Amino acid sequence: MHYTGITYNLIGAPEIDAPVNGFVDKEGGMVTLNCSTLGHPAPQFIWTPSGKESVTVVGNKVISTVTLEASAAVLKDGVICEAYNKLGRATKNFKVSVKLG
Repeated sequence: MHYTGITYNLIGAPEIDAPVNGFVDKEGGMVTLNCSTLGHPAPQFIWTPSGKESVTVVGNKVISTVTLEASAAVLKDGVICEAYNKLGRATKNFKVSVKLG
């Protein structure tokens, strides 16, 4: 049998892809980070610290994008993305660094 055009949503807790770290030109600059997840039902997101967030769905991935200021605390501690649904939660820490050179 050949199946085409069928999308399967595997029920499960969110799984976050490996984080892609952010870079800014200087402290206080704005940085944008993407938290890409799999999970069904579709996960909700909490960013710490928070910023301007948007969520998009691409195929079976849900991607939360946040833009925030790279404060001294963000440069020191990073930014945490937490994804959750009724079946569980996952967190990843994103590092933010000043570009060298």
